[in-house]
Amino acid sequence: MYQLLLKIYHKCSGLAFVRALGQMYRNGFPIGNLMAYFRIKKMCSKKSPKQSKITMVFLVQDLTIWNKLKSVYAQLSRDERFSTWLLAIPDDVTQSGEDNYGDIRKMYPDAQVIDAKTENGWYDLTQLKPDYVFYQRPYDTYLPVQYRSANVVKYARTCYLNYGYNFTDMANLSMAKIFFRNIHLFFAENEIYQKKNIDRFKHSHKKGYRKSLNLGYPAFQDFMSQQENAKEDNHYKVMWTPRWSEDVEVGGSNYFRFKDNMIDYIKNNEDTSLIFRPHPMLFPHSLEVGRMTEDEVKEYLKFFSEDSRFLYDTGKEYADKFWSSDVLVTDFSSVIMEYYLTGKPIVYCPTGMKINPFFKDILSVNYVANNWDEVCQILDRLKNGQDELKEARQKKVEQFVGDYKNISKRFADAIYEDYNN
Repeated sequence: MYQLLLKIYHKCSGLAFVRALGQMYRNGFPIGNLMAYFRIKKMCSKKSPKQSKITMVFLVQDLTIWNKLKSVYAQLSRDERFSTWLLAIPDDVTQSGEDNYGDIRKMYPDAQVIDAKTENGWYDLTQLKPDYVFYQRPYDTYLPVQYRSANVVKYARTCYLNYGYNFTDMANLSMAKIFFRNIHLFFAENEIYQKKNIDRFKHSHKKGYRKSLNLGYPAFQDFMSQQENAKEDNHYKVMWTPRWSEDVEVGGSNYFRFKDNMIDYIKNNEDTSLIFRPHPMLFPHSLEVGRMTEDEVKEYLKFFSEDSRFLYDTGKEYADKFWSSDVLVTDFSSVIMEYYLTGKPIVYCPTGMKINPFFKDILSVNYVANNWDEVCQILDRLKNGQDELKEARQKKVEQFVGDYKNISKRFADAIYEDYNN
């Protein structure tokens, strides 16, 4: 039912009243918000006996964004104060979704990993008596009902770190109150969103039922450590990461504007190669709303099997590709912040979405292209070594990164302190 409603919403999202209804839903209705307040109050007011180790459970459903929490999990696994568990949830719980259990077990052969999908239904998480449960993303509807935040917060303290570094007005989607009203510990990526969450839940923050902390963004720690994995060749590597929907309310996309031009550009420039890493929802969404047919998708992707200079990247890990590439051409994307850390140029292609002052500052040392001709001109200049913003960009990156090596340790200490207060 939800998938049907979502499909209808995306088809009609150009209508103002449909967008307004979506915003109302994301903000939560008053009675639901009040019930959430009492749920989290009851949870935080429990006087449970302290255990020798704090039981932490990470819900792992989308391995493409696991790198955001990977260093936190690694830190807690090494820390004798914690007992850590991974609950492997299929990526699509409504169908025969990809079973993540095998992949997670390969990644962590010695870890405590549980397959959420059992012969008798979904694993009963209460058996572990978790003290804290960490969420990967703020979208409960992708999870089995019993793992959704409103149910888990009844018996465990819930945690969340934004899976994308917010710098646009689209934070209204990724910071939806309908999810955050059930979160006890929010690890904000910066002071802006720490303050945003405190301001909208002032009373519960004052009472200590909710906490919003700004301790750094642990994905940076993992990303910076992979610089040594970069691979070089003789081509100028363009990475292109178009967004999935043309709806500006969810970011907008230039895919249909640029898709043929990009192929032609690479074909006509033998010294250049393309790493095409679209948002994972691009083709499924385009098929769902009738924007493309399956034959059209296959026809487009054939270029990536016929020429070694074309790479269609769907891998779960992408840091090595970022460090190996020379430039990023992109719509709005959560990966922009990580690419920014490389110090390499970004060509941002606006879609009409509003951006905040923080992102404007990033763009001041990168490039903006409003149409394909401008994309070409910028790429041609960069290939010829004409990157006039390089020095200023690298200075800003150095200032921004700061002390990234101890971020995960700060997370562990904060959770321990919260547990013991």
